[in-house]
Amino acid sequence: MTIDIDKLIFWLLCLYAFLVPFETILDVLFGIDTILKPYRITSLLLLGAFAVRQFRLGGITINDDFLTDGFLYAMLIYGLFITAISSIIAPFSLPKFYNELFQTGLYFGIFVLIKTISLSRQQLFRILSFLVLGIVCNGLYVLYNFYILKNLGRQSGFFDNPNYFSLSLAVAIPFIVMILRAANFYQKVALLGLLPFLFMAFGIAGSRMGFLVLSTLSLLVIWFQPHIYKIGALAAVLLGLFYVQVVGIEQLPANLIGEGTVLQNRLANRDASEDPRIPIWKGVLRASEQTYFRGLGIGQFKARFSEFYQDEHHDLVYRIVNYGYHLSAHNDYLEILITYGIIGLLLFLLFLFYSLKKILLQIRAANTYALQNFHQIKLLLLVGILLFGLSSTNFVSGLYWILLSLSTKNIQNT
Repeated sequence: MTIDIDKLIFWLLCLYAFLVPFETILDVLFGIDTILKPYRITSLLLLGAFAVRQFRLGGITINDDFLTDGFLYAMLIYGLFITAISSIIAPFSLPKFYNELFQTGLYFGIFVLIKTISLSRQQLFRILSFLVLGIVCNGLYVLYNFYILKNLGRQSGFFDNPNYFSLSLAVAIPFIVMILRAANFYQKVALLGLLPFLFMAFGIAGSRMGFLVLSTLSLLVIWFQPHIYKIGALAAVLLGLFYVQVVGIEQLPANLIGEGTVLQNRLANRDASEDPRIPIWKGVLRASEQTYFRGLGIGQFKARFSEFYQDEHHDLVYRIVNYGYHLSAHNDYLEILITYGIIGLLLFLLFLFYSLKKILLQIRAANTYALQNFHQIKLLLLVGILLFGLSSTNFVSGLYWILLSLSTKNIQNT
C-alpha cells in the first residue's frame, strides 16, 4: 500500500494547527508537565514525513517564497554565527541555548515545511480554519472555567500565557467576520452565534495590546467590506468592542469580580510605573550598546539577565534578579536586536517589509472576490502579529510561527 505523502502532510498540518491552542492541555487536565506538548509531537511527525518527502524528491526545492523569506533565513544563519562567537568571547549558557534552539528550531522547521510544499488557497484556508476551530474550543473552555467553575481573573485556557490567548482571539474574530459574506445561511447563523462568546472570552483574557490589535484589525475588516456591508460590519464591531469594554462580566455578583471586565479593569487601572516593560526595554538597549549591537546569541539574554539588570530598581525586575530568574524583552524587535544584533534586526525588518508588500500586491492583483478575500485575511494575520510584537516576545510561540507561516505563504493556484 502506497501512502500519499503530500496528503498525509496536509492532514498533519491541519491537526497541528488545531492543536496549537492546546499547548498546556496535558498539564491543565492531567497535571502532566512535559515539553512534549501534543502539537510538538505532531510537529515532529510532520517534519519526519517532510524529510521522507524531500528525500524522495532529492532535496529542498526553491520556490517563489524564498525570494522574500531569504532575509529571515539570513537572520537565523547570522544568529548561529553570533552565537558561536559569543560562546568563545563571553559568558555562555549551553542549557539556555539548547532550550531556545529546540523551540525556535521546531517552529521554524514547520515554517520551512509550509513554505516549501505546494498548497492551494482551499488547502491553506482549511489549515487556517482548523487553527480557528482550536481557538474557538479554547475560548469556550475559558468561558466554562470562568463562569461555571468561578475561576475568576485573567484566563489563558490551554495557552501558557493570557496574552497569547488574547492574540489568538484577536485574529480569530476578524477571520470569522471576513468569511461571513461567503457563508451559507446556516453557517452565518452559527458563526454569528459564536462571536458574542468569543468577545466575552476576549474580555476575560485581559490583554491591553490584544485590545489594540483587535481594534486595528476590526478597522481593516470594515475597510475591506463593500459599501453595502460597511455599516453592518461597523455596527457588529462596535457592539463587540462595547461588550468587551463596558458590559462584559458585570452580570456576575460584585463580590466575585468587582465592576467591569478583566480587560476594562486593567485598562482603567493601568499605572506606567508598575509596568516592567519600560525598564526592560532600556536594559535591552544598554546591553546592546555594551555588546556593540552585535547580538548576544541564542538564549543568552535570558542567561545574562541579572548582569544587565542588577542595578534596576523596578520592584518586579528587582525581585526577578534576586531570584536568579529572567524576563523576556517583552518586544519582538528588541528581542531580535539583543539576540541577533542590529544586522539581524535589519534582515528581519526587510523580511517583514517585503512580505507586507507582497500581500498588498496580491490583494490588488486578485481577480475574484474569493482570492481577494483570502489575501485580505492573510494581511490581517500578519498585521496582527506585527502589532502584538510591540509588547510581547513571540519567537518561542507556536501560535506566532504558524500565523507567520500562513500569512506569508504563496498559494499555487486560485
